[in-house]
Amino acid sequence: MTKQLLLSPLCQKLVVIGRQPIIGLEKMTSSSKLQQIQADFRSPTFDEDVAEAISGADVAFCLLGTRFGWANEADQNLMLEVDVGYTERFAHVCRNAGVRHFSLTSIQGADEKSYSKSKQAKALAEAAVAEVGFERLSIYRPFVVTDDKHDVNSGAPGISAVLRRKLTPKVSKFLPSGYMPISRADLALAMRLNAEVVDIPQENLEGGHREVLHPEEVI
Repeated sequence: MTKQLLLSPLCQKLVVIGRQPIIGLEKMTSSSKLQQIQADFRSPTFDEDVAEAISGADVAFCLLGTRFGWANEADQNLMLEVDVGYTERFAHVCRNAGVRHFSLTSIQGADEKSYSKSKQAKALAEAAVAEVGFERLSIYRPFVVTDDKHDVNSGAPGISAVLRRKLTPKVSKFLPSGYMPISRADLALAMRLNAEVVDIPQENLEGGHREVLHPEEVI
C-alpha cells in the first residue's frame, strides 16, 4: 500500500502509522513525501500524536489486522483488540482530523454470526467504522490475499494456509468473482485506484456513502 501511494502523482503527502518503520523505501524518488510515525495504540497519547501527524489528510487507509484468533481465548481477545478496537480508535482519530474518505480492508464473508472468529471480528470492525460517520467509507472484502510467504487471510502460516494458497489459484477459474485470489500488490492498487479515480456524486455523499467492494473487480 505504501509503495502504491508513493507512486501516485495525486498523493502529495503520505503518513504511515505503524509499530515498526518500513525500510527500503528511501530509494524511491518520491520517498521525500513520506512521513513514518511509530505509534502504540495502547499509549494514552496515541490520539493526539496521530491527529497531529494526519492533520489535513483527505483519505485514510486502514489495513490493521492480526493472525490470531484460531488457537485459544487469549488469542481471540487479542484479535478483537486489534481488529476491532484499534481499527475503531484509528477511525475516530481520522474522522476528528477531517478525513473524508476511509478505506478499510476486511474479509470475504464477514458476518457477526459466522462460525469463523476472524469473520466475526471483521464484521464488528466494519460496523464500528460505519458508525463513525465518514463522508465516504470503502470496505474491501478479498477472499484470499496472497504473497510469497503465506495467505494473510487464513489465520496462520500452517497447513491450512499452505493448502489454501496452493489450491485456490488452481480452482479460481471455477469460482465466482467474489472468491478470486488477489495479490497484496493488486489489492493495494485497487484501493489506490478507487480512491483516486472513482467519483461519487456529491448528493450520494450526503449522509454518508458506504461501498463494499471485491478488490479484484476494481482493477
